[in-house]
Amino acid sequence: MYQPSLSRRIFITNIILVAVPLFIIGIIGYYAYTGDLKKSTEQYQHQILTKLEQQTDDYFTQLDNMLVTLWLQGNVQRLSDLPPEEWRNETGLIYALSRYMTNLFSARTGSEGIFLLTTSGGVYHELTKSFVRRGYPFQEQPYFKDSEHRRRAWVSGPAKQDYSGGSLVFSLNRSLLLTPELKWRGVIRYDINADEIYRLIEATEPSENGYYAVVDEEGRIIYHPNRDKIGEAASLFFDEPLLAMNEGHIIGDVEGRKSLSTIVTSEVTGWQMIGIAPYDQLMAGAYAVRNLFAGVACATLLLGVIVIARLNRSLLGPLHRLNHSIKRLGAGNMSTQVEVPRIVELQTVTVQYNETVRRLKRLQQDLLTTQLAQKEALIRYQEAEIRQRDAELSQLQAQINPHFLYNTLSSIDSMAEEQGVSSINQAIKHLSRMLRYSVSTGQKLVSLREEIQQAQSYVALQQLRHGHRISVIWDIDPACERATIIRLTLQPLIENAYEHGLEPSLEGGTIHVCAKIANSQLVLEVSDNGEGMEEETLQELQRFIRSPAYSETIDATKIRFSGLRNVIRRLFLAYGEDCVADIASSEGEGTRIVIALPLS
Repeated sequence: MYQPSLSRRIFITNIILVAVPLFIIGIIGYYAYTGDLKKSTEQYQHQILTKLEQQTDDYFTQLDNMLVTLWLQGNVQRLSDLPPEEWRNETGLIYALSRYMTNLFSARTGSEGIFLLTTSGGVYHELTKSFVRRGYPFQEQPYFKDSEHRRRAWVSGPAKQDYSGGSLVFSLNRSLLLTPELKWRGVIRYDINADEIYRLIEATEPSENGYYAVVDEEGRIIYHPNRDKIGEAASLFFDEPLLAMNEGHIIGDVEGRKSLSTIVTSEVTGWQMIGIAPYDQLMAGAYAVRNLFAGVACATLLLGVIVIARLNRSLLGPLHRLNHSIKRLGAGNMSTQVEVPRIVELQTVTVQYNETVRRLKRLQQDLLTTQLAQKEALIRYQEAEIRQRDAELSQLQAQINPHFLYNTLSSIDSMAEEQGVSSINQAIKHLSRMLRYSVSTGQKLVSLREEIQQAQSYVALQQLRHGHRISVIWDIDPACERATIIRLTLQPLIENAYEHGLEPSLEGGTIHVCAKIANSQLVLEVSDNGEGMEEETLQELQRFIRSPAYSETIDATKIRFSGLRNVIRRLFLAYGEDCVADIASSEGEGTRIVIALPLS
Protein backbone atom coordinates (compact mmCIF):
# COMPACT_ATOMS: atom_id res chain seq x y z
CA MET A 1 0.00 0.00 0.00
CA TYR A 2 1.31 3.43 -0.97
CA GLN A 3 2.49 5.55 1.98
CA PRO A 4 3.56 9.16 1.33
CA SER A 5 6.83 10.45 2.77
CA LEU A 6 7.01 12.93 5.60
CA SER A 7 8.14 15.75 3.30
CA ARG A 8 5.25 15.04 0.96
CA ARG A 9 2.81 15.08 3.85
CA ILE A 10 4.14 18.48 4.91
CA PHE A 11 3.80 19.71 1.34
CA ILE A 12 0.22 18.45 1.06
CA THR A 13 -0.63 20.02 4.42
CA ASN A 14 0.75 23.34 3.20
CA ILE A 15 -1.45 23.12 0.10
CA ILE A 16 -4.52 22.31 2.14
CA LEU A 17 -3.95 25.12 4.65
CA VAL A 18 -2.80 27.84 2.23
CA ALA A 19 -3.27 27.12 -1.45
CA VAL A 20 -6.70 25.47 -1.29
CA PRO A 21 -8.44 28.30 0.64
CA LEU A 22 -6.82 30.85 -1.66
CA PHE A 23 -7.95 28.85 -4.66
CA ILE A 24 -11.51 28.63 -3.33
CA ILE A 25 -11.58 32.36 -2.63
CA GLY A 26 -10.27 33.02 -6.13
CA ILE A 27 -12.89 30.79 -7.74
CA ILE A 28 -15.72 32.34 -5.70
CA GLY A 29 -14.46 35.84 -6.44
CA TYR A 30 -14.01 35.10 -10.12
CA TYR A 31 -17.49 33.65 -10.56
CA ALA A 32 -19.08 36.40 -8.45
CA TYR A 33 -17.32 39.04 -10.54
CA THR A 34 -18.22 37.39 -13.84
CA GLY A 35 -21.81 36.94 -12.69
CA ASP A 36 -22.13 40.62 -11.76
CA LEU A 37 -20.44 41.65 -15.00
CA LYS A 38 -22.76 39.48 -17.05
CA LYS A 39 -25.82 40.74 -15.21
CA SER A 40 -24.83 44.40 -15.58
CA THR A 41 -24.10 43.88 -19.29
CA GLU A 42 -27.47 42.21 -19.77
CA GLN A 43 -29.23 45.07 -18.00
CA TYR A 44 -27.35 47.68 -20.00
CA GLN A 45 -28.03 45.95 -23.30
CA HIS A 46 -31.69 45.52 -22.43
CA GLN A 47 -32.04 49.22 -21.55
CA ILE A 48 -30.35 50.30 -24.77
CA LEU A 49 -32.41 47.90 -26.90
CA THR A 50 -35.62 48.98 -25.16
CA LYS A 51 -34.73 52.58 -25.92
CA LEU A 52 -33.98 51.67 -29.55
CA GLU A 53 -37.26 49.80 -29.77
CA GLN A 54 -39.17 52.79 -28.41
CA GLN A 55 -37.46 55.16 -30.84
CA THR A 56 -38.24 53.00 -33.88
CA ASP A 57 -41.77 52.35 -32.64
CA ASP A 58 -42.35 56.08 -32.08
CA TYR A 59 -40.93 56.88 -35.50
CA PHE A 60 -43.17 54.44 -37.37
CA THR A 61 -46.16 55.16 -35.11
CA GLN A 62 -45.97 58.83 -36.05
CA LEU A 63 -45.73 57.92 -39.73
CA ASP A 64 -48.65 55.52 -39.35
CA ASN A 65 -50.76 58.22 -37.71
CA MET A 66 -50.04 60.45 -40.71
CA LEU A 67 -51.01 57.63 -43.08
CA VAL A 68 -54.24 57.10 -41.16
CA THR A 69 -54.96 60.82 -41.47
CA LEU A 70 -54.27 60.62 -45.20
CA TRP A 71 -56.36 57.47 -45.58
CA LEU A 72 -59.39 59.11 -43.90
CA GLN A 73 -59.06 62.31 -45.97
CA GLY A 74 -62.09 62.71 -48.20
CA ASN A 75 -60.20 63.32 -51.44
CA VAL A 76 -58.25 60.04 -50.95
CA GLN A 77 -61.49 58.17 -50.35
CA ARG A 78 -63.13 59.63 -53.49
CA LEU A 79 -60.05 59.16 -55.67
CA SER A 80 -59.55 55.53 -54.65
CA ASP A 81 -63.17 54.78 -55.58
CA LEU A 82 -62.77 56.17 -59.13
CA PRO A 83 -61.37 54.34 -62.13
CA PRO A 84 -57.89 55.64 -63.11
CA GLU A 85 -59.09 56.85 -66.52
CA GLU A 86 -61.43 59.33 -64.75
CA TRP A 87 -58.69 60.83 -62.55
CA ARG A 88 -57.72 63.34 -65.27
CA ASN A 89 -61.21 64.81 -65.04
CA GLU A 90 -60.78 65.48 -61.31
CA THR A 91 -58.11 68.18 -61.53
CA GLY A 92 -59.43 70.03 -58.52
CA LEU A 93 -59.45 66.91 -56.42
CA ILE A 94 -55.93 66.01 -57.56
CA TYR A 95 -54.64 69.49 -56.82
CA ALA A 96 -56.18 69.52 -53.35
CA LEU A 97 -54.79 66.05 -52.61
CA SER A 98 -51.31 67.10 -53.74
CA ARG A 99 -51.30 70.12 -51.45
CA TYR A 100 -52.54 67.98 -48.55
CA MET A 101 -49.86 65.30 -49.00
CA THR A 102 -47.14 67.93 -49.37
CA ASN A 103 -48.18 69.77 -46.25
CA LEU A 104 -48.49 66.50 -44.31
CA PHE A 105 -45.18 64.86 -45.27
CA SER A 106 -42.82 67.50 -46.61
CA ALA A 107 -41.32 68.19 -43.19
CA ARG A 108 -40.24 64.54 -42.81
CA THR A 109 -36.55 63.91 -43.56
CA GLY A 110 -35.58 60.95 -45.65
CA SER A 111 -38.82 60.83 -47.66
CA GLU A 112 -38.52 58.99 -50.95
CA GLY A 113 -42.18 59.31 -51.96
CA ILE A 114 -45.71 58.48 -50.93
CA PHE A 115 -47.78 56.26 -53.19
CA LEU A 116 -51.54 55.73 -53.49
CA LEU A 117 -52.09 52.40 -55.28
CA THR A 118 -55.64 51.24 -56.06
CA THR A 119 -57.10 47.90 -57.02
CA SER A 120 -58.37 49.41 -60.28
CA GLY A 121 -54.78 50.02 -61.40
CA GLY A 122 -54.47 53.62 -60.33
CA VAL A 123 -51.09 54.97 -59.20
CA TYR A 124 -50.78 58.36 -57.53
CA HIS A 125 -47.53 59.59 -55.92
CA GLU A 126 -46.07 62.67 -54.29
CA LEU A 127 -42.66 63.74 -52.91
CA THR A 128 -40.72 61.39 -55.21
CA LYS A 129 -37.26 62.64 -56.12
CA SER A 130 -37.28 61.27 -59.67
CA PHE A 131 -39.71 60.05 -62.26
CA VAL A 132 -41.77 56.97 -61.52
CA ARG A 133 -41.53 54.25 -64.11
CA ARG A 134 -44.62 54.22 -66.30
CA GLY A 135 -46.38 50.89 -66.40
CA TYR A 136 -44.57 49.49 -63.31
CA PRO A 137 -46.68 46.57 -61.99
CA PHE A 138 -47.33 47.88 -58.49
CA GLN A 139 -50.50 45.83 -58.14
CA GLU A 140 -48.52 42.60 -58.69
CA GLN A 141 -46.10 43.19 -55.83
CA PRO A 142 -46.36 41.06 -52.65
CA TYR A 143 -47.00 44.03 -50.38
CA PHE A 144 -50.00 45.04 -52.53
CA LYS A 145 -51.53 41.59 -52.34
CA ASP A 146 -50.84 41.37 -48.60
CA SER A 147 -52.70 44.61 -47.95
CA GLU A 148 -56.05 42.95 -48.67
CA HIS A 149 -55.77 40.91 -45.49
CA ARG A 150 -54.03 43.39 -43.22
CA ARG A 151 -55.74 45.92 -41.02
CA ARG A 152 -52.64 47.33 -39.37
CA ALA A 153 -49.67 49.12 -40.85
CA TRP A 154 -46.52 47.09 -41.52
CA VAL A 155 -42.97 47.83 -42.49
CA SER A 156 -41.20 46.15 -45.41
CA GLY A 157 -37.67 46.42 -46.75
CA PRO A 158 -35.04 47.45 -47.05
CA ALA A 159 -35.44 47.07 -50.80
CA LYS A 160 -34.18 48.92 -53.84
CA GLN A 161 -36.69 51.48 -55.14
CA ASP A 162 -36.48 50.17 -58.68
CA TYR A 163 -39.61 52.00 -59.74
CA SER A 164 -38.23 55.48 -58.91
CA GLY A 165 -34.72 56.71 -58.15
CA GLY A 166 -33.17 53.36 -57.19
CA SER A 167 -32.55 54.27 -53.53
CA LEU A 168 -32.51 51.66 -50.77
CA VAL A 169 -35.73 52.28 -48.83
CA PHE A 170 -37.89 51.01 -46.01
CA SER A 171 -41.62 51.20 -46.73
CA LEU A 172 -44.53 51.77 -44.34
CA ASN A 173 -47.63 50.17 -45.81
CA ARG A 174 -51.31 50.52 -44.85
CA SER A 175 -54.38 49.03 -46.46
CA LEU A 176 -56.56 51.52 -48.33
CA LEU A 177 -60.14 50.89 -47.17
CA LEU A 178 -63.33 52.76 -48.13
CA THR A 179 -65.35 53.98 -45.18
CA PRO A 180 -67.64 53.19 -43.60
CA GLU A 181 -67.94 49.62 -44.96
CA LEU A 182 -64.11 49.28 -45.00
CA LYS A 183 -64.03 47.87 -48.49
CA TRP A 184 -60.51 47.20 -49.75
CA ARG A 185 -59.38 49.51 -52.51
CA GLY A 186 -55.55 49.19 -52.45
CA VAL A 187 -52.63 50.33 -50.36
CA ILE A 188 -50.95 53.52 -49.18
CA ARG A 189 -47.15 53.16 -49.26
CA TYR A 190 -44.64 55.59 -47.78
CA ASP A 191 -40.96 55.11 -48.72
CA ILE A 192 -38.22 56.21 -46.30
CA ASN A 193 -34.55 56.25 -47.24
CA ALA A 194 -32.84 53.35 -45.46
CA ASP A 195 -30.05 55.62 -44.20
CA GLU A 196 -32.65 57.52 -42.18
CA ILE A 197 -33.54 54.31 -40.28
CA TYR A 198 -29.90 53.32 -39.97
CA ARG A 199 -29.04 56.70 -38.44
CA LEU A 200 -31.87 56.21 -35.99
CA ILE A 201 -30.43 52.81 -34.96
CA GLU A 202 -26.82 53.95 -34.91
CA ALA A 203 -27.69 56.93 -32.71
CA THR A 204 -28.02 54.41 -29.87
CA GLU A 205 -24.52 53.55 -28.73
CA PRO A 206 -23.92 49.84 -28.03
CA SER A 207 -21.86 48.51 -25.16
CA GLU A 208 -18.08 48.58 -25.46
CA ASN A 209 -16.86 46.22 -28.22
CA GLY A 210 -20.47 45.22 -28.92
CA TYR A 211 -22.84 45.97 -31.79
CA TYR A 212 -26.51 45.78 -32.77
CA ALA A 213 -28.36 43.87 -35.44
CA VAL A 214 -32.01 44.03 -36.49
CA VAL A 215 -33.93 41.09 -37.97
CA ASP A 216 -37.35 41.41 -39.58
CA GLU A 217 -40.33 39.08 -39.23
CA GLU A 218 -39.18 37.03 -42.23
CA GLY A 219 -35.83 36.24 -40.58
CA ARG A 220 -33.75 38.56 -42.79
CA ILE A 221 -31.11 40.91 -41.46
CA ILE A 222 -32.27 44.47 -42.09
CA TYR A 223 -29.50 46.16 -40.14
CA HIS A 224 -25.92 45.17 -39.36
CA PRO A 225 -22.74 47.23 -38.88
CA ASN A 226 -21.38 45.25 -41.83
CA ARG A 227 -23.70 46.43 -44.61
CA ASP A 228 -22.75 43.42 -46.75
CA LYS A 229 -24.80 41.18 -44.43
CA ILE A 230 -28.01 43.21 -44.86
CA GLY A 231 -30.58 41.11 -46.67
CA GLU A 232 -28.96 37.78 -45.68
CA ALA A 233 -30.80 35.10 -43.70
CA ALA A 234 -30.23 35.66 -40.00
CA SER A 235 -29.91 31.91 -39.42
CA LEU A 236 -26.55 32.01 -41.23
CA PHE A 237 -25.05 34.09 -38.42
CA PHE A 238 -27.22 33.57 -35.31
CA ASP A 239 -28.17 30.40 -33.42
CA GLU A 240 -31.76 29.19 -33.74
CA PRO A 241 -32.41 29.42 -29.95
CA LEU A 242 -31.59 33.16 -30.14
CA LEU A 243 -33.86 33.81 -33.12
CA ALA A 244 -36.67 31.83 -31.47
CA MET A 245 -36.74 34.28 -28.51
CA ASN A 246 -38.89 37.39 -28.34
CA GLU A 247 -37.12 38.87 -25.35
CA GLY A 248 -34.31 37.75 -23.07
CA HIS A 249 -30.63 36.92 -22.87
CA ILE A 250 -28.60 33.97 -24.11
CA ILE A 251 -24.94 32.94 -24.40
CA GLY A 252 -24.18 31.19 -27.65
CA ASP A 253 -22.40 31.21 -30.96
CA VAL A 254 -22.85 34.38 -33.02
CA GLU A 255 -21.01 34.57 -36.34
CA GLY A 256 -18.59 31.88 -35.17
CA ARG A 257 -17.81 33.61 -31.87
CA LYS A 258 -19.11 32.99 -28.36
CA SER A 259 -21.18 36.03 -27.38
CA LEU A 260 -23.69 37.32 -24.86
CA SER A 261 -26.81 38.29 -26.80
CA THR A 262 -29.85 40.27 -25.68
CA ILE A 263 -33.02 40.42 -27.75
CA VAL A 264 -36.07 42.70 -27.70
CA THR A 265 -38.95 42.42 -30.19
CA SER A 266 -40.89 45.48 -31.40
CA GLU A 267 -44.66 45.22 -31.20
CA VAL A 268 -45.08 47.84 -33.95
CA THR A 269 -42.67 46.59 -36.60
CA GLY A 270 -42.15 42.99 -35.44
CA TRP A 271 -38.41 43.55 -35.70
CA GLN A 272 -36.02 41.71 -33.38
CA MET A 273 -33.48 44.12 -31.89
CA ILE A 274 -30.38 42.08 -31.02
CA GLY A 275 -27.47 43.34 -28.95
CA ILE A 276 -24.27 41.29 -29.25
CA ALA A 277 -21.30 41.48 -26.87
CA PRO A 278 -18.36 39.10 -27.63
CA TYR A 279 -17.86 36.96 -24.55
CA ASP A 280 -14.07 37.11 -24.50
CA GLN A 281 -14.07 40.89 -24.67
CA LEU A 282 -16.88 41.08 -22.13
CA MET A 283 -14.92 38.87 -19.75
CA ALA A 284 -11.55 40.57 -20.29
CA GLY A 285 -11.75 42.19 -16.86
CA ALA A 286 -12.82 38.92 -15.28
CA TYR A 287 -9.90 37.16 -16.89
CA ALA A 288 -7.56 39.76 -15.44
CA VAL A 289 -9.00 39.13 -11.97
CA ARG A 290 -8.69 35.38 -12.50
CA ASN A 291 -5.07 35.72 -13.59
CA LEU A 292 -4.37 37.91 -10.55
CA PHE A 293 -5.73 35.28 -8.20
CA ALA A 294 -3.82 32.57 -10.06
CA GLY A 295 -0.60 34.55 -9.80
CA VAL A 296 -1.08 35.08 -6.07
CA ALA A 297 -1.83 31.37 -5.59
CA CYS A 298 1.24 30.33 -7.57
CA ALA A 299 3.46 32.76 -5.65
CA THR A 300 2.11 31.44 -2.36
CA LEU A 301 2.64 27.86 -3.48
CA LEU A 302 6.19 28.64 -4.62
CA LEU A 303 6.95 30.26 -1.28
CA GLY A 304 5.61 27.15 0.47
CA VAL A 305 7.83 24.91 -1.67
CA ILE A 306 10.88 26.98 -0.77
CA VAL A 307 10.05 26.82 2.94
CA ILE A 308 9.50 23.05 2.73
CA ALA A 309 12.79 22.56 0.90
CA ARG A 310 14.69 24.44 3.60
CA LEU A 311 12.83 22.47 6.26
CA ASN A 312 13.78 19.22 4.53
CA ARG A 313 17.45 20.17 4.40
CA SER A 314 17.62 21.19 8.05
CA LEU A 315 15.31 18.66 9.68
CA LEU A 316 14.73 15.83 7.24
CA GLY A 317 18.16 15.74 5.54
CA PRO A 318 19.61 13.17 7.98
CA LEU A 319 16.49 11.03 7.59
CA HIS A 320 16.82 11.15 3.78
CA ARG A 321 20.48 10.14 4.00
CA LEU A 322 19.59 7.23 6.26
CA ASN A 323 16.79 6.19 3.88
CA HIS A 324 19.18 6.37 0.91
CA SER A 325 21.72 4.22 2.72
CA ILE A 326 19.05 1.64 3.56
CA LYS A 327 18.11 1.47 -0.16
CA ARG A 328 21.77 0.93 -1.08
CA LEU A 329 21.95 -1.76 1.55
CA GLY A 330 18.90 -3.44 -0.01
CA ALA A 331 20.69 -3.33 -3.39
CA GLY A 332 23.66 -5.19 -1.85
CA ASN A 333 26.01 -2.29 -1.07
CA MET A 334 27.27 -2.80 2.49
CA SER A 335 30.14 -0.35 2.44
CA THR A 336 28.21 2.74 3.54
CA GLN A 337 28.25 3.96 7.13
CA VAL A 338 25.88 6.81 8.06
CA GLU A 339 27.15 9.72 10.12
CA VAL A 340 25.30 10.00 13.44
CA PRO A 341 23.14 13.19 13.23
CA ARG A 342 22.63 15.79 15.90
CA ILE A 343 18.89 15.13 15.98
CA VAL A 344 18.29 13.04 19.08
CA GLU A 345 15.33 11.13 17.64
CA LEU A 346 17.50 9.75 14.80
CA GLN A 347 20.68 8.92 16.72
CA THR A 348 19.50 5.52 18.01
CA VAL A 349 18.22 4.47 14.60
CA THR A 350 21.49 5.47 12.93
CA VAL A 351 23.66 3.64 15.45
CA GLN A 352 21.54 0.49 15.06
CA TYR A 353 21.78 0.78 11.24
CA ASN A 354 25.58 1.04 11.31
CA GLU A 355 25.80 -1.99 13.62
CA THR A 356 23.45 -3.94 11.32
CA VAL A 357 25.66 -3.16 8.31
CA ARG A 358 28.74 -4.44 10.13
CA ARG A 359 26.98 -7.68 11.05
CA LEU A 360 25.69 -8.16 7.51
CA LYS A 361 29.20 -7.72 6.11
CA ARG A 362 30.45 -10.47 8.42
CA LEU A 363 27.54 -12.72 7.41
CA GLN A 364 28.22 -12.00 3.75
CA GLN A 365 31.83 -13.07 4.09
CA ASP A 366 30.76 -16.27 5.85
CA LEU A 367 28.16 -16.92 3.15
CA LEU A 368 30.72 -16.46 0.36
CA THR A 369 33.04 -18.96 2.04
CA THR A 370 30.18 -21.49 2.32
CA GLN A 371 29.12 -20.95 -1.29
CA LEU A 372 32.66 -21.53 -2.55
CA ALA A 373 32.82 -24.80 -0.64
CA GLN A 374 29.45 -25.86 -2.05
CA LYS A 375 30.51 -25.01 -5.61
CA GLU A 376 33.67 -27.09 -5.25
CA ALA A 377 31.63 -30.01 -3.97
CA LEU A 378 29.14 -29.59 -6.84
CA ILE A 379 31.97 -29.58 -9.41
CA ARG A 380 33.42 -32.77 -7.92
CA TYR A 381 29.97 -34.35 -8.01
CA GLN A 382 29.38 -33.35 -11.65
CA GLU A 383 32.79 -34.74 -12.66
CA ALA A 384 31.98 -38.04 -10.94
CA GLU A 385 28.59 -38.14 -12.66
CA ILE A 386 30.21 -37.55 -16.07
CA ARG A 387 32.68 -40.37 -15.45
CA GLN A 388 29.81 -42.58 -14.35
CA ARG A 389 27.84 -41.83 -17.54
CA ASP A 390 30.87 -42.56 -19.71
CA ALA A 391 31.37 -45.85 -17.92
CA GLU A 392 27.66 -46.65 -18.28
CA LEU A 393 27.73 -45.80 -21.98
CA SER A 394 30.77 -48.03 -22.52
CA GLN A 395 29.14 -50.79 -20.53
CA LEU A 396 25.91 -50.53 -22.59
CA GLN A 397 27.89 -50.63 -25.81
CA ALA A 398 29.86 -53.63 -24.56
CA GLN A 399 26.60 -55.43 -23.71
CA ILE A 400 25.60 -55.39 -27.32
CA ASN A 401 28.78 -56.99 -28.73
CA PRO A 402 28.69 -60.33 -26.84
CA HIS A 403 25.00 -60.63 -27.47
CA PHE A 404 25.44 -60.08 -31.17
CA LEU A 405 28.49 -62.37 -31.29
CA TYR A 406 26.47 -65.13 -29.68
CA ASN A 407 23.64 -64.83 -32.20
CA THR A 408 26.05 -64.66 -35.12
CA LEU A 409 27.98 -67.74 -34.10
CA SER A 410 24.69 -69.59 -33.69
CA SER A 411 23.72 -68.57 -37.20
CA ILE A 412 27.05 -69.73 -38.64
CA ASP A 413 26.73 -73.02 -36.80
CA SER A 414 23.24 -73.63 -38.18
CA MET A 415 24.37 -72.62 -41.66
CA ALA A 416 27.33 -75.04 -41.52
CA GLU A 417 24.98 -77.90 -40.72
CA GLU A 418 22.40 -77.03 -43.37
CA GLN A 419 24.48 -75.78 -46.30
CA GLY A 420 27.95 -77.26 -45.89
CA VAL A 421 31.26 -75.54 -45.64
CA SER A 422 31.11 -73.66 -48.95
CA SER A 423 29.32 -70.61 -47.38
CA ILE A 424 31.32 -70.44 -44.16
CA ASN A 425 34.06 -68.34 -45.77
CA GLN A 426 31.56 -65.62 -46.79
CA ALA A 427 29.94 -65.64 -43.37
CA ILE A 428 33.27 -65.33 -41.59
CA LYS A 429 34.21 -62.43 -43.88
CA HIS A 430 31.14 -60.42 -42.86
CA LEU A 431 31.53 -61.49 -39.24
CA SER A 432 35.11 -60.30 -39.12
CA ARG A 433 34.16 -56.91 -40.51
CA MET A 434 31.44 -56.55 -37.88
CA LEU A 435 33.74 -57.63 -35.05
CA ARG A 436 36.38 -55.09 -36.06
CA TYR A 437 33.72 -52.38 -36.15
CA SER A 438 32.21 -53.40 -32.81
CA VAL A 439 35.35 -53.77 -30.74
CA SER A 440 37.10 -50.71 -32.19
CA THR A 441 38.45 -48.41 -29.46
CA GLY A 442 38.40 -45.34 -31.68
CA GLN A 443 35.89 -42.53 -31.64
CA LYS A 444 32.39 -43.17 -30.33
CA LEU A 445 30.86 -41.10 -33.16
CA VAL A 446 31.01 -42.48 -36.72
CA SER A 447 29.58 -41.32 -40.01
CA LEU A 448 26.19 -42.60 -41.09
CA ARG A 449 27.93 -44.19 -44.11
CA GLU A 450 30.08 -46.37 -41.77
CA GLU A 451 27.05 -47.27 -39.69
CA ILE A 452 25.14 -48.32 -42.82
CA GLN A 453 28.08 -50.48 -43.98
CA GLN A 454 28.10 -52.21 -40.57
CA ALA A 455 24.33 -52.78 -40.80
CA GLN A 456 24.64 -54.13 -44.36
CA SER A 457 27.25 -56.66 -43.17
CA TYR A 458 24.76 -57.78 -40.52
CA VAL A 459 22.01 -58.07 -43.16
CA ALA A 460 24.35 -60.08 -45.41
CA LEU A 461 24.93 -62.57 -42.60
CA GLN A 462 21.17 -62.80 -41.97
CA GLN A 463 20.50 -63.42 -45.67
CA LEU A 464 23.00 -66.30 -45.60
CA ARG A 465 20.77 -67.72 -42.90
CA HIS A 466 17.28 -66.81 -44.11
CA GLY A 467 17.81 -66.49 -47.85
CA HIS A 468 15.09 -64.49 -49.57
CA ARG A 469 12.49 -65.20 -46.89
CA ILE A 470 13.37 -61.81 -45.31
CA SER A 471 14.25 -58.88 -47.61
CA VAL A 472 15.69 -55.48 -46.65
CA ILE A 473 14.94 -52.27 -48.58
CA TRP A 474 17.44 -49.42 -48.15
CA ASP A 475 16.14 -45.83 -48.62
CA ILE A 476 19.13 -43.64 -47.76
CA ASP A 477 19.28 -39.93 -48.68
CA PRO A 478 22.85 -39.29 -49.94
CA ALA A 479 22.76 -35.84 -48.32
CA CYS A 480 22.84 -37.38 -44.84
CA GLU A 481 25.58 -40.01 -45.29
CA ARG A 482 28.24 -37.70 -43.82
CA ALA A 483 26.22 -37.03 -40.69
CA THR A 484 27.71 -38.49 -37.52
CA ILE A 485 25.92 -40.74 -35.04
CA ILE A 486 26.88 -42.96 -32.09
CA ARG A 487 28.49 -46.28 -33.09
CA LEU A 488 26.11 -49.29 -33.21
CA THR A 489 22.85 -47.31 -33.47
CA LEU A 490 21.30 -48.62 -36.68
CA GLN A 491 22.32 -52.31 -36.57
CA PRO A 492 20.55 -53.10 -33.25
CA LEU A 493 17.32 -51.60 -34.67
CA ILE A 494 17.55 -53.90 -37.73
CA GLU A 495 18.42 -56.82 -35.46
CA ASN A 496 15.27 -56.06 -33.42
CA ALA A 497 13.19 -56.24 -36.60
CA TYR A 498 14.72 -59.61 -37.51
CA GLU A 499 14.52 -61.21 -34.09
CA HIS A 500 11.16 -59.98 -32.82
CA GLY A 501 9.35 -59.08 -36.02
CA LEU A 502 10.10 -61.44 -38.88
CA GLU A 503 11.98 -64.57 -37.64
CA PRO A 504 8.95 -65.89 -35.72
CA SER A 505 6.89 -65.73 -38.95
CA LEU A 506 7.29 -68.61 -41.38
CA GLU A 507 6.33 -66.38 -44.30
CA GLY A 508 9.16 -63.96 -43.55
CA GLY A 509 8.66 -60.33 -44.62
CA THR A 510 10.33 -57.08 -45.45
CA ILE A 511 12.42 -54.64 -43.45
CA HIS A 512 12.49 -51.00 -44.62
CA VAL A 513 15.49 -48.88 -43.55
CA CYS A 514 15.19 -45.11 -44.20
CA ALA A 515 17.56 -42.19 -43.42
CA LYS A 516 16.78 -38.59 -44.31
CA ILE A 517 17.15 -34.96 -43.16
CA ALA A 518 14.01 -33.16 -41.96
CA ASN A 519 13.70 -29.94 -39.96
CA SER A 520 17.48 -29.78 -39.47
CA GLN A 521 17.45 -33.24 -37.89
CA LEU A 522 18.77 -36.64 -38.96
CA VAL A 523 15.77 -38.99 -39.02
CA LEU A 524 16.33 -42.78 -38.90
CA GLU A 525 13.38 -45.10 -39.49
CA VAL A 526 13.32 -48.93 -39.34
CA SER A 527 10.02 -50.66 -40.02
CA ASP A 528 8.88 -54.24 -40.70
CA ASN A 529 5.68 -56.02 -41.56
CA GLY A 530 6.19 -58.81 -39.06
CA GLU A 531 4.49 -60.01 -35.89
CA GLY A 532 4.27 -56.63 -34.14
CA MET A 533 4.10 -56.13 -30.38
CA GLU A 534 1.53 -56.85 -27.75
CA GLU A 535 -0.21 -53.74 -26.43
CA GLU A 536 1.30 -54.17 -22.95
CA THR A 537 4.84 -54.46 -24.35
CA LEU A 538 4.31 -51.41 -26.60
CA GLN A 539 3.07 -49.29 -23.69
CA GLU A 540 6.05 -50.34 -21.56
CA LEU A 541 8.51 -49.32 -24.32
CA GLN A 542 6.71 -46.02 -24.82
CA ARG A 543 6.96 -45.28 -21.09
CA PHE A 544 10.67 -46.09 -21.34
CA ILE A 545 11.06 -43.60 -24.22
CA ARG A 546 9.26 -40.88 -22.27
CA SER A 547 11.53 -41.52 -19.26
CA PRO A 548 14.63 -43.67 -19.88
CA ALA A 549 15.19 -43.80 -16.13
CA TYR A 550 11.96 -45.86 -15.92
CA SER A 551 13.78 -49.17 -16.39
CA GLU A 552 17.09 -48.37 -14.73
CA THR A 553 16.22 -50.74 -11.88
CA ILE A 554 15.02 -53.51 -14.23
CA ASP A 555 17.39 -56.27 -15.19
CA ALA A 556 17.82 -55.87 -18.95
CA THR A 557 18.69 -59.56 -19.36
CA LYS A 558 15.28 -60.60 -18.11
CA ILE A 559 13.13 -58.44 -20.32
CA ARG A 560 12.47 -58.41 -24.07
CA PHE A 561 13.83 -55.83 -26.49
CA SER A 562 16.93 -55.24 -24.33
CA GLY A 563 18.96 -54.30 -27.44
CA LEU A 564 16.39 -51.69 -28.44
CA ARG A 565 16.34 -50.31 -24.90
CA ASN A 566 20.12 -50.11 -24.80
CA VAL A 567 20.25 -48.15 -28.08
CA ILE A 568 17.64 -45.65 -26.92
CA ARG A 569 19.30 -45.24 -23.53
CA ARG A 570 22.72 -44.61 -25.14
CA LEU A 571 21.17 -41.99 -27.42
CA PHE A 572 19.45 -40.23 -24.51
CA LEU A 573 22.67 -40.23 -22.52
CA ALA A 574 24.57 -38.75 -25.46
CA TYR A 575 22.04 -36.23 -26.83
CA GLY A 576 19.69 -35.58 -23.92
CA GLU A 577 16.45 -33.79 -24.86
CA ASP A 578 17.72 -33.26 -28.44
CA CYS A 579 17.01 -36.95 -29.11
CA VAL A 580 13.42 -37.80 -30.06
CA ALA A 581 12.25 -41.45 -30.37
CA ASP A 582 8.90 -43.00 -31.27
CA ILE A 583 7.64 -46.60 -31.52
CA ALA A 584 4.43 -47.65 -33.25
CA SER A 585 3.30 -51.26 -33.53
CA SER A 586 0.23 -53.39 -34.09
CA GLU A 587 -0.06 -57.15 -33.61
CA GLY A 588 0.13 -58.96 -36.93
CA GLU A 589 0.90 -55.77 -38.88
CA GLY A 590 4.47 -54.89 -37.92
CA THR A 591 6.54 -52.34 -36.02
CA ARG A 592 7.96 -48.94 -36.91
CA ILE A 593 10.79 -47.25 -34.94
CA VAL A 594 11.66 -43.59 -35.66
CA ILE A 595 14.63 -41.77 -34.07
CA ALA A 596 15.42 -38.08 -34.73
CA LEU A 597 18.89 -36.82 -33.79
CA PRO A 598 20.51 -33.37 -33.98
CA LEU A 599 22.30 -32.94 -37.30
CA SER A 600 26.11 -32.83 -36.93
